[in-house]
Amino acid sequence: ARFKGSEAKELGIVHQCVNSNEELATAIDTALDQVKSCAPQANRITKELILSVGKTDLNALLDGAAESFAKAVQGPEGQEGTMAFIQKRKARWAE
Repeated sequence: ARFKGSEAKELGIVHQCVNSNEELATAIDTALDQVKSCAPQANRITKELILSVGKTDLNALLDGAAESFAKAVQGPEGQEGTMAFIQKRKARWAE
């Protein structure tokens, strides 16, 4: 069956609908800004953890998440994020 974007949104098939090319460009820019504001390696690790849910023992998953978080915070990306926050600036990956 064919249906409109608004119906797809109501059904939960899509997250957002727009009515014009201008709205689409704005929505894309907003989504890209949100993605760029997050640390790339932290995003990768988070995605891996999410994809492991249901496939890995919960205790092992939580232990792995804690270990990954600790490494991320102490690594170069975590240090850059902390400094950017303290200095009230965007992190390098968000520029």
